[in-house]
Amino acid sequence: MSLYIDQVSQIQAIIESTGADKAAQVFRDLIDEALAARRRKTAQQLGLPEEPPSNQLGEHLETIETLLLKLIQQGEKARCVRGISLELLQEGLAVSCAGRFGLWESLAVPALIERGMNPNEIASLSESQTTKGKAVAYGLAKEIKDQLCAREADSPSATTKDEEDERLANNDNVSGED
Repeated sequence: MSLYIDQVSQIQAIIESTGADKAAQVFRDLIDEALAARRRKTAQQLGLPEEPPSNQLGEHLETIETLLLKLIQQGEKARCVRGISLELLQEGLAVSCAGRFGLWESLAVPALIERGMNPNEIASLSESQTTKGKAVAYGLAKEIKDQLCAREADSPSATTKDEEDERLANNDNVSGED
């Protein structure tokens, strides 16, 4: 590789201004800069998006890593909240079932026996009421799920915290009027 006289003086000035120990490092940096400029020029000619400089790429990767770690933390918190919610729902269901069984045994069964029903008829009546209760609960769950799916289909963008708060407030108002 031959250098022209004006290039030699410019390279010497760069070496002196940067305090580089070796000219080879300066040559490498200059070649890297020239290649990067050539890539940008080619990308512009082809209409491709410009790739970020390598130092920005590292910053972008750090930002992505930070965001991913935050998402993982939020996911863990959400998993814990779901676990607690499940435990509370199970506890509420257990108490509800215990109350139902207690009332059934202490009030309904004796009254039904007085009416002349036999134990098989009483068991059948209990099973029938349980089946009706399940049908109502599952029907309500399906209705709520369908409404949520319809909302998501109508509005593909994520709701903001304000929209979510407003939705919850409206649901509280509706349930409070009953």
